[in-house]
Amino acid sequence: LKADYVVAYAELHRQLVLGPQADDRRQRLYNDPRLAALNTLSAIDLLNRAELEGWKEALLRLPTCREFHEGVIADTPTCPSCHLRPAQHRHIGRADQMLDQLDNRLSDLLTRWRQALQANLTSETAQRSLEAMTPAERRPIEQFLDQRDDDPTIPAGFVAAATQALRGIEALTLPVDGLLEALKEGGLPCTVEELQRRFISFVSQNMRGHDPRNTRLTLDR
Repeated sequence: LKADYVVAYAELHRQLVLGPQADDRRQRLYNDPRLAALNTLSAIDLLNRAELEGWKEALLRLPTCREFHEGVIADTPTCPSCHLRPAQHRHIGRADQMLDQLDNRLSDLLTRWRQALQANLTSETAQRSLEAMTPAERRPIEQFLDQRDDDPTIPAGFVAAATQALRGIEALTLPVDGLLEALKEGGLPCTVEELQRRFISFVSQNMRGHDPRNTRLTLDR
């Protein structure tokens, strides 16, 4: 009877608890490029951070035991390392299958987040913002849009650029004639400091009512 119990318990332990190899695989998921990409993208307000946190919690809750073998329950009814009681896990599936599901969910989450960003960054509102951004600001977004949906590589500077584009960027045109008149006001020649003061004053006057964080300047021609 005891031998039958050991066999049955060992089988349930293998089903319900991750062993050393499976636990190594679980640990590798924490360093997975897909997770690193999602952690980076989670800084964008558009995306559902709670979904990613739920995935992390599910991975953390997976039961693991690296010490079990049949000999450890020769004198005790439960594993002395993880104290598994199979009756308490009646409605929980196989741990290795749950790990497979979490691995697949990670890929699915990355794909869906990237698709959501692509859809929003190609909207009319975002496209107007992109037109108002500098070439350097647009570059990470253009690189992102050229990537595959499952690519875990996020271009440097993408999060900041995407956040700006999604919030909206306004292009403010400064009149060249007005700028020249402002620089001449007070007479020429003038000192460098005076010319800088006139320029700053002109820009400040034109920026009234505009948010500097979401405004890009250009000149009429």
